[in-house]
Amino acid sequence: MLLPRTRLDRLVGLRKRTEDGALSDLASARRALWVAQDRLAGAIQQSQADHRGVADSAFWVVEEAAHRRALQVARTARVDVSQAAASEAAAREGWVDAHRDTEVVRRVADRKRAEQVKDAQKLESRQLDELGTLGHQRNRAARASHG
Repeated sequence: MLLPRTRLDRLVGLRKRTEDGALSDLASARRALWVAQDRLAGAIQQSQADHRGVADSAFWVVEEAAHRRALQVARTARVDVSQAAASEAAAREGWVDAHRDTEVVRRVADRKRAEQVKDAQKLESRQLDELGTLGHQRNRAARASHG
């Protein structure tokens, strides 16, 4: 059976598109968080490396400067991870809100559609009852005229 359309179907479609956009934003935010976490892991690994034993002591000053730079990169990467995590949380909250709004409108539309189906079934039942009554009256009239 073809389900009837409601005036809310367009709103459901709009909300669904909004939800899809929010889901896309969430996926982008998660990717950015993963990239930031990978960068942080690499920066931490780089900052923990100690090459002073391999090189001549004359290069220790250069190595120390490189180590300070690696620590600065790791601090920056931590800030980036923190910001990416906040963006991901905001995107997740946006998607949850959009999903909830879509579901609310979808449920209202489904309830309205169910009411329309029920009303159509009542009307069909009433019409069938009327046809049955008319057929019965016609049969009685035909029997009465022949009898």
